[in-house]
Amino acid sequence: MSAERIFADTNIWFYAFVRGQNPEDQRKNNVAAQLIPKRPELSVHVVNELSVNLLKKAAYDEARLQQFIQAIYRPHRVHPLPYDTLMRASRLREGYLFSYWDSLIVAAALEGDCPMLYSEDMQHDQMIEQSLRIHNPFRNCSAPLTSLNSVSY
Repeated sequence: MSAERIFADTNIWFYAFVRGQNPEDQRKNNVAAQLIPKRPELSVHVVNELSVNLLKKAAYDEARLQQFIQAIYRPHRVHPLPYDTLMRASRLREGYLFSYWDSLIVAAALEGDCPMLYSEDMQHDQMIEQSLRIHNPFRNCSAPLTSLNSVSY
């Protein structure tokens, strides 16, 4: 298992692609933009959830959404959700009380042997099955904004 492999939840990707209007969201944009070049992995569920949010909240049209999907699949590993991952997600819901959707993300990260999962929504620094740590990269985003980068695909 490589310490450099990371898995990113939907919110990380959303902040990387959609510019915030307020200073806190802009700081999150900056943090997310710094994570994307590290080639985080994601699951098909994250692609689906992000696609819905880009269509609804960011007013993406289909052409722009198709460009986004192509850009994601080229450099990033996208994990499927086969039977074993779904069953592991079920066990995670029992053992850790994750929501259905969060359990799919955690299970995909575990199945992909990623040691780090970046998520805004899950418990920061929680260790799952002694092999996956959840990290909230936005936990210090109330600090002053110093620079804002954007990711362009």
